[in-house]
Amino acid sequence: MRNFKLLILIILFFNNKIYSVTHPITSSNFAFAPSAISIISGDILSFTNSSGSHSVQWLTGPVGFILPATSAALGPVAITYTLTIEGTYTYQCGVHGESMLGTITVTTALPIKLYSFMVEPDHKGTKLKWVTASETDVDHFELERSNEVLKFNEIARIAVFGNS
Repeated sequence: MRNFKLLILIILFFNNKIYSVTHPITSSNFAFAPSAISIISGDILSFTNSSGSHSVQWLTGPVGFILPATSAALGPVAITYTLTIEGTYTYQCGVHGESMLGTITVTTALPIKLYSFMVEPDHKGTKLKWVTASETDVDHFELERSNEVLKFNEIARIAVFGNS
């Protein structure tokens, strides 16, 4: 049987609880309500139509966002999208065009912005190096390892440099 290297994880501890929220967007009376919304990455947008004939047609998104090829017709059953790339998205009604626009701003809920992360072999095993661009409300990093997939043990607690 082969020896497997230890699985190493970095777990961030912070005060914010991360979970997805569903944001309803309704089309009626030639408008989206709300027509402008800010959400957290991973939140769910739920588009429905309460009157008339409307659809969602994506116009722009941040780099990495692939625009859907066609507009989706809206009805009483929700059409959902989960946006995970930070940036501003614009959409319009595919039937009524620019007279019926909406914008969505997506931000991240993570308390750090990771600048770099490296794993290097070391004479003692493996060395981890990471640099954060910013840390907000982070107390410490907790380094854990496991020989199994489900059970982890803390091997180090690394202080952060504070909110930066």
